[in-house]
Amino acid sequence: MDEFCAAYEKASGLAVNRNTLKYCDVFNSYKSTAIVLANGCRATRNGKTHQEVL
Repeated sequence: MDEFCAAYEKASGLAVNRNTLKYCDVFNSYKSTAIVLANGCRATRNGKTHQEVL
């Protein structure tokens, strides 16, 4: 990640705030987990899966 940030800073001339980047990483992981768990509960409750589309 450090190489990517360094390359981005060099190409854009803008500084990368590592704390904000870490916050976004944690937030996106939390959000993804919440979505997956909610969809699993909904599928179980309704007795449906993605296979019914096929």
